[in-house]
Amino acid sequence: MQKEILEANPRAPLRVYAVWFDAFEGDERALVDTSLLADGRVTQFWDEEKRAGKWYAKTLTRPDDPKWVEWDAFFVYAPGDTWEQAGARPIRWGRTIIGRRDDLRAAVAPLLE
Repeated sequence: MQKEILEANPRAPLRVYAVWFDAFEGDERALVDTSLLADGRVTQFWDEEKRAGKWYAKTLTRPDDPKWVEWDAFFVYAPGDTWEQAGARPIRWGRTIIGRRDDLRAAVAPLLE
């Protein structure tokens, strides 16, 4: 999505928060290629405890599965929303990011016009 959305729309008022954690054996912080999202509108985090993934699973994506940790997913919020306002109510979400890229593109399209 770096090329298709961010690079293609350098003036779009987007903010991206990328949260990385170890999802598979061998994943580790030192191996994360942060250049995959090399844009000033992107803030990247390493979440050792997987708190973000656990929260999204429990609150939004899989509330009936207490062991699930959400990963490789996107959550799009309306412009101006604060966490207190939107929290678990994104305007659109999906997984996987590549598999649902058309949904992601559609969700941010109004900001790109």
